[in-house]
Amino acid sequence: VEESYEAALASGEWSCEFRIQRADGDQRWLAADGAISHDDGTPRRAVGIVRDVTDRRRLDRDFRTEREHLRVALENSPLTAFRLDTDLRYTWIGGAHDDFDSDWVIGKRYDEVLPPEPAEQIMGPKRRALEADEAVREVVTYELPSWSVTYDLTVEPFREDGEVIGLTCAT
Repeated sequence: VEESYEAALASGEWSCEFRIQRADGDQRWLAADGAISHDDGTPRRAVGIVRDVTDRRRLDRDFRTEREHLRVALENSPLTAFRLDTDLRYTWIGGAHDDFDSDWVIGKRYDEVLPPEPAEQIMGPKRRALEADEAVREVVTYELPSWSVTYDLTVEPFREDGEVIGLTCAT
């Protein structure tokens, strides 16, 4: 704490989060930010704000917990989940099988990574989900030069502030 105080005096600013316990036993998290004004190198006044950030910290913790649950589920099942933008470009992939290079396909469309006919087969349900603005579930089978691929594909519009900004998919 003394180091933080000294650093605030030297820089003229501070920012910290800390936990308090109220008289009723309730614990809250507070964030404090402020500035120190100096007169001839001597600190004269501190001005700042303190905000209750308990709800934000709970949401952060819940989000981390949900991400961990998703990670464990994807790593221990044959499920692959992914997100596409409205141009059907990969924006995120989780649980991809070992011989699939997730990093390589981010930003790409199916017609950039598959031959034309299989690309059209796999993009069809995604286009329908975007056009109809509703979920689509379909079993898709396509042929590659060396083998046949079958996916049980679920596609749903992904919204932000009510606007469709892409698709959330699972296979």
